[in-house]
Amino acid sequence: MELRAAAALALLCAASVWDVRRREVPDYLWIFGGGAGALLYVWDWEGVDGFWIFSALSGAATAAFAWRFLPVGGADVLAVLAVSVLCPVAGPVPAPPLVFFGGLVLEHLGALCVNLRRNLADLARGIRPTAGLDGGGYERAMAFLCAHRRRAGEKFTFCAESAKGGRRAIDLGAPRPDSKFEEREGVLVTWAMPAMPFMLAALTAGVLL
Repeated sequence: MELRAAAALALLCAASVWDVRRREVPDYLWIFGGGAGALLYVWDWEGVDGFWIFSALSGAATAAFAWRFLPVGGADVLAVLAVSVLCPVAGPVPAPPLVFFGGLVLEHLGALCVNLRRNLADLARGIRPTAGLDGGGYERAMAFLCAHRRRAGEKFTFCAESAKGGRRAIDLGAPRPDSKFEEREGVLVTWAMPAMPFMLAALTAGVLL
């Protein structure tokens, strides 16, 4: 079990390096991780029991749910599947869903901190983050928490506004994984991407687990 846990963390660590540097993870990394996990069964197949199988299946179910209902990329789904094969159990709990959803929570907490820090900095300079944008009080409050005005040189952000009737309006709908990154300075942008890459958040969740 210790070998499997170390291998799973090493896999997520390698994926985090790719994600931080390039914001993408090559598919062969997950193939390698899943293959290594399958080979390890040659040595420790005796430890496989009903809970082990349940935990592996929970990872597959989590991956299917995320792919169908959540705005996640293919690498995120493959990461869950690789962990499901490599190390589906962490003590008394199934590891794959906790790594995935724990990573999502950490990722969005990071985004919240980034957005608040940048919006408060704008207010201190007399700049309202949602100035010039249509939207009610609720939309403006949510934008203060979930978005910020893009800085020069900032990378990997998604647009959080849209054009409605020739006017700019707040639009906090979850972007698709293949959405184009926003490159215009001063545009309202969102969400977890600028704060913490998902693989780094998943690695943190795995270490805590």
